[in-house]
Amino acid sequence: MIGVSIDLVGDRKLQRAFSKLAGNVQKQYVRKALRAGAKEIMPTVKARASEISPRLARGMKIRALRRSRRRIGVRILTPTRDELGIPAKDPHFWPAAQELGWTVKGGGRVMPARSYLRSALHDKRAAAQEKIRRELWIHIRNGVRAAV
Repeated sequence: MIGVSIDLVGDRKLQRAFSKLAGNVQKQYVRKALRAGAKEIMPTVKARASEISPRLARGMKIRALRRSRRRIGVRILTPTRDELGIPAKDPHFWPAAQELGWTVKGGGRVMPARSYLRSALHDKRAAAQEKIRRELWIHIRNGVRAAV
């Protein structure tokens, strides 16, 4: 049986309890905890995106990564071109340009990034990690009670 390889730095008790779980249960608990961590970051992302465009903020979503034996995770998605009303033939996708910055053709003028995703993740990282840790404990404790 192959389990999930996750570093639970600083909490040996949680690491021991987590390692005793079956592999499929580990994945299930990690997926739920990561989603809770993403929900911790989401209000900050939406607040910063709404400064750029309210449509951008309304269209933000949390989704699980595609299922894989090697990867577990969640991601915060920006709205699609259709959801934002960007024409299909337009070569620009402005949420990415806002996040990463861009260079104006011909003028060589550099437009700096107005990062809403990275800055929110940086600012809320500790809170999200704590939320993930707490959620793992909750799932492990509830799972042990259900098994008894």
